Amino acid sequence: MGAEKETPFSFSLSAEVMDGVASWTGLGQLPMTRNRLGAPLNPNAQALSSRKISFNWLPPPGKVAGYKVKYWIQGDPESEAHLLDSKVPSAELTNLYPYCDYEMQSCAYTATDEGPYSEVVHCRTLEEVPSEPGRLAFNVVSSTVTQLSWAEPAETNGLITAYEVTYGLVNEENRPIGPVKRVLVEEPKKRMVLIENLRESQPYRYTVKAKNGAGWGPEREATINLATQPKRPMSIPIIPDIPIIDAEGGEDYDSYLMYSTDVLRSPAGSKHPSVSDDSGIVHCCN
Repeated sequence: MGAEKETPFSFSLSAEVMDGVASWTGLGQLPMTRNRLGAPLNPNAQALSSRKISFNWLPPPGKVAGYKVKYWIQGDPESEAHLLDSKVPSAELTNLYPYCDYEMQSCAYTATDEGPYSEVVHCRTLEEVPSEPGRLAFNVVSSTVTQLSWAEPAETNGLITAYEVTYGLVNEENRPIGPVKRVLVEEPKKRMVLIENLRESQPYRYTVKAKNGAGWGPEREATINLATQPKRPMSIPIIPDIPIIDAEGGEDYDSYLMYSTDVLRSPAGSKHPSVSDDSGIVHCCN
C-alpha cells in the first residue's frame, strides 16, 4: 500500500433551539486521508540501436494517470534534460547520439498529485559506423615516395579499431586504370603510412576509411600526382614505427605492409603538408 497523507478537514459546531428542536453548529477539525504516490519501481533501460533506448519500470501503488520521463546526456546538468509524457510504464527515447551515455528517471502522477522520481538509470546507445576520416595530408618525399596521414573521423560513433588505405593509378578523368591496393592499419592511433615505389609523374587516387564495432564508415578520397608537388627533404623527426608500403608489392595486406623500426623524418622545406579539400583536390600549403 502507498503511504497515506493526512489532510485536515475543518467544520463548525454550535447548538440553537427553535421550537424545541436543537440545531448544531460549531468549529472543529477531523483528519481525512488520501493516498500519496510512491516512486516507480525497478526502472531499467536497454539500448535498442545507436539512436534509441527502451526505458521501462513498474507502476507504484495507487491510481496512476500517467508518467513523466526525463533524460539527459551523462555529465550534462539535469536542467538540460529532455521531458516526455507517457500513459504506460515505459517510454522509447529516440533521436539520441550514437555510443553515448544517457541518464534517465521517471515519476508517476494523478490528476491532482505528482509522486517522487525513481532512481537514476544509466544506459549507453549502440555503436554506429564512423563518419569519414579528416582531410588527407601528403608529405611528398620524392617523385615516387609520399607520406600520407589523416585525421580521426569527426564522429567516431564508437571506438575506432582500424583504418583501410587504398591507392591506385587513375587517368585524367580520375578513373582507375589498374589494380587498387589496400592497406589495413590495425593500430588506429597511428594515422599515417609511407608509400614507396610509386610510378613517376602518374596521378594516384588515395582513399581512407575507418572502422568501429558497427563496421566500416564512408571513405575520404584525394587524387595527387607527386610530380606536381614540391619535394621536401626529410629532416625533422616525427613518428616511428609507421607502416611502410611498397607499391610494387603483392595484392594481400601482409605482402606489402611492414613497420619501420627507424624514426622517419618529415620534410624540411615547408612546415605544412599538401592537404586535400572536401572535393578531393590536393593543395600545397606553404
